[in-house]
Amino acid sequence: MKYLFGLIFLISIDSFAANSIIGSWKFAEYNYEGENHPRPNPNLDLRFSFDKKGYSILQWLRTDEEGFCRRLGSYHIEENEWLVQKTLWVDPENDASCATDLEMHVGYRSITAFKVIENELHLTLALNGKDFIYIFTPVE
Repeated sequence: MKYLFGLIFLISIDSFAANSIIGSWKFAEYNYEGENHPRPNPNLDLRFSFDKKGYSILQWLRTDEEGFCRRLGSYHIEENEWLVQKTLWVDPENDASCATDLEMHVGYRSITAFKVIENELHLTLALNGKDFIYIFTPVE
């Protein structure tokens, strides 16, 4: 019985984590070596959307250029700290440059550390052995 309770507790934690990322998020700034910095390109509009059914949309464009990149993926949360995504569909209208990003390849699977802190979504990647944290804010 205690194992069943533990399993239910773990499922509840993962459900809470998944619920915390539901919605649309826009890249606002990043943190590197403990310091926050503005987006490197203020014309970059990078967004993630997560729904309750386990689907995510990643899209970006540059407001000063033509073209965009968009993909549909599935997602789930593991151990309340890992965002696992798999690309299911890539927009056929994507700019040719999108193909250089692995996220824009059907079947690509990513595992990213994440946290939601004070209404911000933090996605952590490693850069030169240090954390590079993308900080997203809710889209209004």
